[in-house]
Amino acid sequence: LVDKNCLERVHAEDLSAFSKTLEEVQESPESMKSVEFRIRDKEGSWLSLKGTVRNLLEEPAVSGIALTLRDDGGRRKAEQGFQNQLDSLNVMHAIDLATSSSLDLRVAMKVVLEQITTQLKVDASCVLLFNPHTRMLKYFAGRGFRSISATRSQAVLGEGLAGKAALERQM
Repeated sequence: LVDKNCLERVHAEDLSAFSKTLEEVQESPESMKSVEFRIRDKEGSWLSLKGTVRNLLEEPAVSGIALTLRDDGGRRKAEQGFQNQLDSLNVMHAIDLATSSSLDLRVAMKVVLEQITTQLKVDASCVLLFNPHTRMLKYFAGRGFRSISATRSQAVLGEGLAGKAALERQM
């Protein structure tokens, strides 16, 4: 691959470190360094690349800086998948500990809501309990709300987002 404008396609967050590595290799004959960066492909998608940069300026057949790269996106996706699974297990463990260590449902809900807001990266969440006699969902516990208006939350089963989610048993 001969591309004199490859730096224009390097991700902005990676450009400084990548450029520094190129400069270091260029200053030292026959040196070689590892490199990881993202680059935009022809279709505009980002590729995660990993490999080596080698100074071959004094090699007459090359007379340049050689990059040997491989697509590292599959490994990164697998790592992210493993991390997501680990996070899910940690959440379930924390909820399990809370529910098994206390008979008070409010204590368990506090832990559940803490995990929900942390894992989903939301500012606030609440739990509405279903009353089968009134067919209403009524506020039970919440976290992150700035006013007490959330404590007055209620919904009719099948109406509004919460009511429809409860009716369909989906989030």
